[in-house]
Amino acid sequence: MAKRRGLPKKYAKMGFKRGWAAYKRTRRPTTTRSRKRPVRATRRRPMAKRRTYRRKTANILTSKTAIDGYIAEGGKYIVRKVIGGGPLYEAGVDAAVGLFRHNNTLTAQAIVKGVTAFLPNLNLGGGVTGGGIR
Repeated sequence: MAKRRGLPKKYAKMGFKRGWAAYKRTRRPTTTRSRKRPVRATRRRPMAKRRTYRRKTANILTSKTAIDGYIAEGGKYIVRKVIGGGPLYEAGVDAAVGLFRHNNTLTAQAIVKGVTAFLPNLNLGGGVTGGGIR
């Protein structure tokens, strides 16, 4: 005959919680448990070393940045010879190379160059006596 599952009838009369507690007490081994020995400090095992991951594209990224710089400088040289140059034109070349080559650093540098080149040309309303934006 198959073994019955669940709590025996004798313990089920006590209720779920008290019945299972009493049943488990009868099933525990009668031998005394051995005391755990304290772990000595010298017996501790060192923590496993963490695995390190290296990017394989690190050298490619640095060479891409250098190539972008060379392209931008060549474009600025051409602009200086053909158009006559100027800081705004050079900032435009930097921005174009940065956008086409997906180089955020070059694009940001171009924006800063363009703003700093354009700001002195703005007349913000300041006259001889002062005034302007405050």
